[in-house]
Amino acid sequence: MNTPLDCTSAWLWFPESAEYKDRELRLILVEGAVTNELVEVEILPGTTMKGLNPIAIPADARRILVHFEDVKFLLVLDEVAHKIQPGETRENGVVARHHSSELLRWLAKSTKLFDVIPGVLFHYSVETAEDFYHVVTRAHPTVSEIEA
Repeated sequence: MNTPLDCTSAWLWFPESAEYKDRELRLILVEGAVTNELVEVEILPGTTMKGLNPIAIPADARRILVHFEDVKFLLVLDEVAHKIQPGETRENGVVARHHSSELLRWLAKSTKLFDVIPGVLFHYSVETAEDFYHVVTRAHPTVSEIEA
């Protein structure tokens, strides 16, 4: 899915807000920027990485609304906990559709979702620097820039 998010890597997009209500998910993502500052980060006790450039959110950062309607299932994972299952493919982009979705297979096998929901269900994910949002829906998402 080609969106305004895709001119920047997913690791520069941060969730500013996520609101789920009445089967609608509204994600507002804000774009970070790599700074020129060099920092040292302790990744494990006694283990540090030096010379890293932190990411900051500028005051004039771009904001993007990702809007899903008719959401039937929502799963949010930390970005390091996410992995693509064998045989599954994910389209390119920050917001992308999954094909041969293991999540859809699991929902069909382990829940009654497919028995009670008519129509075709799609599996989309939104990849950000902090979280991975998995959305099962009957409608394709809209992605639009929020004017300042």
